[in-house]
Amino acid sequence: MKKILFTDIDDCFISTANKFNNEEVLTIAATDIDGNARSFISKKQLALLDLFVTSGVEIIPVTGRSYSTLMRLTVGSLLNSWKVVSHGAMIVKSNGDYCEQWLEYLNSNFPLENWSETLSRFNQVLNYSIRHLGVSAKSYIVSEQGVDCYICIKCVEGIDYTNVFDAILGHSELDLDDFKIHRNGRNVALLPLMQESS
Repeated sequence: MKKILFTDIDDCFISTANKFNNEEVLTIAATDIDGNARSFISKKQLALLDLFVTSGVEIIPVTGRSYSTLMRLTVGSLLNSWKVVSHGAMIVKSNGDYCEQWLEYLNSNFPLENWSETLSRFNQVLNYSIRHLGVSAKSYIVSEQGVDCYICIKCVEGIDYTNVFDAILGHSELDLDDFKIHRNGRNVALLPLMQESS
């Protein structure tokens, strides 16, 4: 019988350095866009991952990361199979191709063009609120394969994320009934109802 593990990546198999005990020996697990070490994996996490791999388990990441961000992982055993990325908006095959059946399903079942217009409008309002409040944050649309997936609001590190996010969303006065709000550390994702957060 084939064994498959669907798993989140961040804070499961890898984490930023501040999430670990100072005494832990860490290996670089992912880089940022400039190639600098961003996330790490501990010996215990490596041992668990090795246990799954040697047991023949197929590991399928299910992550809020975009495909390009996921591929900055340096732990190859997390990248050998299919991948569910951008909070479930896209499915990528093991060869790196986007799943055409999933794209067809999205296009036939959801008004993606209307969703893109909504995202663009909301993103403009959010960026106006960020500028007006003078907070250290940015808002942008995450897209995959020409599909606008969700809005990400990201804070700089070392500030009170919760208060900043509450201030931005409160100031914007946007109607968020058609969104799922997923908070994770210094990121907030505004997801369409067709997506489930990892």
